[in-house]
Amino acid sequence: MTTTEALSEFAGAADVASQRGVVVDLVKSKRIHDVAADTTFRDGLERLAAAVRTGAPGDRLTAIATLERAAAVSKPLRKVVDDLLRRAVAEPLENLHALKDADDRPILTGGGCDLPVIRDLAKEQC
Repeated sequence: MTTTEALSEFAGAADVASQRGVVVDLVKSKRIHDVAADTTFRDGLERLAAAVRTGAPGDRLTAIATLERAAAVSKPLRKVVDDLLRRAVAEPLENLHALKDADDRPILTGGGCDLPVIRDLAKEQC
């Protein structure tokens, strides 16, 4: 998939899992830097942050892991993601076992996020 196709898919994704798939592809193909400043991509990050606030159990954690995955490999996205998560994480988060993809657990427990609520969740459940 081209970068343009990935952006289009990310923007039009119907669910968090689809957005996650695009971010994973962009990270693996080292194209995340190409889209980090794109307004369409930033809008998709906002949608993920909205899923953190109001998503179904499991989707909330997947959205956080997806945001963290992007921020972990793109310094320009680190501050953006931290700001989005700071605003989004107001409600207590569910157990890490609610994540549908076990590959997302290390993203949340690896210490990349500086938000106390995420660090505390990782400490409590690991």
